[in-house]
Amino acid sequence: MDIAKFEHLLTLPLEIKKLDYYGSWRGIYAEPALFFDNKDEYIPISELNEAFDDLTSGKEFYGYKGGEYSFEYADEIHFEYDYSQCSDLSILELLSPDSVEYLRKNNIEIR
Repeated sequence: MDIAKFEHLLTLPLEIKKLDYYGSWRGIYAEPALFFDNKDEYIPISELNEAFDDLTSGKEFYGYKGGEYSFEYADEIHFEYDYSQCSDLSILELLSPDSVEYLRKNNIEIR
């Protein structure tokens, strides 16, 4: 997902699954990812602001198979259930049903 689009979503009244971890994405180590709990428990998406700010602060994160990467100039952000996956989930799979309906009613397009 476009990282600027995700940053905008953080300002909306949406709910998302609980964040478990964040760092380097297995698919492309030099790109950031957020890793979520697979349970159907949701939190306000605004609670991800601190993790997002840390992830894009310039701090270095260890890559899946080595190396250190920072993501302050990243264009994309990825979503997964587990650090070892590289499925590149749609954020729609992580949002609550009410949040998906909010996006639909407000004509906010997300892949």
